[in-house]
Amino acid sequence: MQPARPLKKNRGKKGTPDWIVTFADLATLLLTFFILLLSFAEMDVEKYRAMANSMSLAFGSSNVMAEDVG
Repeated sequence: MQPARPLKKNRGKKGTPDWIVTFADLATLLLTFFILLLSFAEMDVEKYRAMANSMSLAFGSSNVMAEDVG
């Protein structure tokens, strides 16, 4: 029977940290959830136009083309 090898010390592991994988998975699942919610939503064109016009006035931008919706 061989003696157990000593554990190697972690000396500056290269690559991405382990938590980033979990974070990326969470972000992907949240994105998928909100896309699913949006896919079941009914879009009311008149409400969207009113919201787009309101936001363009609030932010002072004339780049929002609310007339092109629908």
